[in-house]
Amino acid sequence: MARIESLREDLVSDVAHELKTPLTKVIGQLEGCADGLYECDKSHLTKILENAYQIGALIDSLQRVVEIKAKKYELTIEKVKLSDFVESIISGLSKDSIKILNRVRNDVIIKADKDKLREIFDNLLSNAIRHTEKGEVTIDYDSTSSSIKICDTGEGIEKKDLPYIFERFYRGDKSRSKETGGFGLGLAIVSELVEAHGWSISVTSKVKRGTCFSISLN
Repeated sequence: MARIESLREDLVSDVAHELKTPLTKVIGQLEGCADGLYECDKSHLTKILENAYQIGALIDSLQRVVEIKAKKYELTIEKVKLSDFVESIISGLSKDSIKILNRVRNDVIIKADKDKLREIFDNLLSNAIRHTEKGEVTIDYDSTSSSIKICDTGEGIEKKDLPYIFERFYRGDKSRSKETGGFGLGLAIVSELVEAHGWSISVTSKVKRGTCFSISLN
């Protein structure tokens, strides 16, 4: 019970911390407008709106984590042609300095819940793109180990942080996280959805060389 209470307190503390920064900005900007410290023009309203969206995104992510953790969903398993599926996802992604490469063979068929699989890919790919300034993000399938691999040539993850990256709110380099965004919830969601399929996920990384996530379907 003591451990559960400690975990609950840590979660409340993390949520409060994540909400406080954008909320403080919103309040400060609105007070400045109300007190006439500056003219509340379009640029100020845009900043207020951006911070409000950030709060909303965090709340949505938290709700999603709770739903997944409580397993308030059912998997609809069907055959998925992986190459076409990957292509449909990366067609909507772009970053001028990055090549996103689909190296999955055309004959690879897996069984998965398409919606949950898309959520897994969306989180892993957005994470890879966010932490890769330039280079490549590749998606491949290793038939020998029956595993999906999503790799990037980005900034990499410190070795000491690797055991914790699937924990909620964990972000290794806090200053870097502020620059690149993210709440530290995406990989927690990925881990839960991978586990729900009966799969497993692992990660390897080298600082300034890149990161590779591997989802074993065995």
